[in-house]
Amino acid sequence: MKKILNKILFSVLLILMLCTILSCSLLFKYRVDFYVDKILYESQIVAHNKKVVVFEQPIKEGYEFICWKDDNDRVFSFDVFITKYIILQAYFVVDTLFDTNIIINNIQDKYIKGSVGVTSNFYEKGSFFPKLIETLVGSGVIYDEDETSYYVLTNYHVVCMDKYDVEIRVKNVYGDISNALLLYALKSYDLAILKFNKTKELYVFDIKNIDSNIGDKVFAIGYPKGQINSLTIGNIITFNLIEVDNSMIEFEVIWHDAPIKDGSSGGVLINSKYQVLGINFAGASDTSTGNFIVGYAIPSFKILEFLDGYKD
Repeated sequence: MKKILNKILFSVLLILMLCTILSCSLLFKYRVDFYVDKILYESQIVAHNKKVVVFEQPIKEGYEFICWKDDNDRVFSFDVFITKYIILQAYFVVDTLFDTNIIINNIQDKYIKGSVGVTSNFYEKGSFFPKLIETLVGSGVIYDEDETSYYVLTNYHVVCMDKYDVEIRVKNVYGDISNALLLYALKSYDLAILKFNKTKELYVFDIKNIDSNIGDKVFAIGYPKGQINSLTIGNIITFNLIEVDNSMIEFEVIWHDAPIKDGSSGGVLINSKYQVLGINFAGASDTSTGNFIVGYAIPSFKILEFLDGYKD
């Protein structure tokens, strides 16, 4: 009988102990802190085994909020039951649309001033009253300057035509037209250098050997169809050889999908850091619809090779 009473007493004590622990645990509360860039954004006191109350997501200009993460870089869920003090940090990624809009604004405000339109009038040689044979339009990029002149890179095929004299004019972003002098050209690079007098302050691009990768965002600036400083956006597709009518280029070029048209030849191709990746020289379109397919650009290291030849 005594043993039975002891067992009953032990069971009662155990139940009382469990009830005490349970009632105490219900009284436990924990703080959950949410930080954005190390600044406290939200703090909640949560009862044991209860959930955090959902609140408005943080906003950070130029970024997209993804989630909250703990100190171990684990994603926090608002469905979890809280059993301890937790510190969480907001995780953002760059808003690519916002980033692209900033780049576009910067190009339009500053870098587009380094682009010019190029018009070449070709005349018969040796005639007292030279007859106009053909007019070609293209684009160019300012890459150097001195006290009185700007120096422009464009395509050979825009300013050179065998057996004909040429008269070249350039138009800047302000619509000013200047006569230009052809200084140097190589058909094998499809590149040429022009020189024209300064009339306004324009932007000068720095040509360097810039690495680029498939998928990189690119921006094409030019004067297609005589339009002043068109800006289009795309990505690098690949680097490969091409076959283009009347082109002597035998090296790999940049393939990209930033739309270009007639008149874009000689226009600059830059990256999101405003660095020169190449000079556009050709493009391909669908033969049935005429829709743009791919553009081709001479890469920066080949431009530097060409410029080294001019210096020598």
